[in-house]
Amino acid sequence: MSDQSKQQSLIYSLIAFFLVCSVLYFDCLLLFRTDYAVGIDGYYYVLQINNLLRNGGFYFPTNTPFIFWFLSGLTYLTNDSVMAVKIGVLILQTALDVGFYVLIADITQKKWIGIIGLGILAFSSLHLFFISEFINSLGAITLLVWSSAAVSKFVQTRKWYWLIFVIIGISAAIISHRSTLGLLLVISISFAISWFFINAKDQTTVVISVILFFLGLMFPYSLYWIFFPNVPDFLKFEILQYPQSPFRMITLPESLMLLFAASILIACSRTGRFTVPQKTVLIAVLIWSFFTTLNPSLNHQTGFNKIVGRLDTLVLLQAATAAALSISLLRQTYNSIITVSANMIFLGLLCWSYFMPLPVGLRKEYLQEREILINQLKNTERVFCNTPLIIAPHGKQFVVTYFLGVPSQQDQPVNSDNNCVYWLVEETDIQKNITFRLLKDQNSRK
Repeated sequence: MSDQSKQQSLIYSLIAFFLVCSVLYFDCLLLFRTDYAVGIDGYYYVLQINNLLRNGGFYFPTNTPFIFWFLSGLTYLTNDSVMAVKIGVLILQTALDVGFYVLIADITQKKWIGIIGLGILAFSSLHLFFISEFINSLGAITLLVWSSAAVSKFVQTRKWYWLIFVIIGISAAIISHRSTLGLLLVISISFAISWFFINAKDQTTVVISVILFFLGLMFPYSLYWIFFPNVPDFLKFEILQYPQSPFRMITLPESLMLLFAASILIACSRTGRFTVPQKTVLIAVLIWSFFTTLNPSLNHQTGFNKIVGRLDTLVLLQAATAAALSISLLRQTYNSIITVSANMIFLGLLCWSYFMPLPVGLRKEYLQEREILINQLKNTERVFCNTPLIIAPHGKQFVVTYFLGVPSQQDQPVNSDNNCVYWLVEETDIQKNITFRLLKDQNSRK
């Protein structure tokens, strides 16, 4: 490597370091604006960690404990589970950013392309959902990204220890979040179709590849009609009876990035300057996005409480990868003016994403309301029956359980014969002061 190349490499590494530190600083400002846990389900993680350390098991049963183990280790060091969760998500997000930069730079052999992907991943507003709400998912995708980087290293070096890294990383990801196996299946199918398409020797093979793509695209839609009219309830919320627009406002900038990257791929498809690894990854990521994020057969309007809604947040990874690789393709195919113009379009979409509203669990008014609830719970007299159960809104049930030590849930139990039931009621006066009260259900057991 020449001195000039070393100097450029150092400059790009410093830029990447600056970007990672910048997003870490802004994330710290959001996470530490309150002494309490952030996120609607923030105290779910705190309950799990504390129960594991005190009783050796989880408060809520889980088959994916890896991230809870990680956060419990930090709690042991800090002696503060709330602080440990915040530090933990910052570590995971930083590891994700660095791992993604390494992955893209390794695939393209260009660090400046890695910086483009890193910038989109780090500054998209969607990453805020991971650090505040979807911590287990954040851990899983961080492990998968590093596993992918190890796969890239193995392909280039053929060193066996990279395969061990891959096996460990994927295994840890599987026991971090339950969606990992399904995600790996979809991504594997996407890569298989991409490889089949790229290595096609004749038109027949190309046609077969296209047919496989459309079969995967329409699979959810066909699944609905296979069960019709006795469609299981969980499918009714996830799959549409008739195709509809897959776009939703919160993920629109990243979705447009995917479409723009796809248009760049089509415009450059006649050139032979794109390396096979880059082309394979780009096409596979776009296929994956059309199977999930841009699939009109899936119900994208359910919010983040359903499977499809959660999967839509992964458009962050898809867009960052597709944008970086499509810019690499464009740079090798057209002149610098066109490449700069494309970069400006991606930058504009990133700015749009960055200024999207904060997730509810990070908004100032929501955190203020939570502080009011916590302060009132701390002063609540612990006079309950022997087997109390408190019904509270989503997210607040974890806060109630944590501070009162009383079981709480969102929905009223079907059979409350063995419990006396209390309701958490929120009241607002004329001055808009919020008060929370616990009211006993008169129909429950005395």
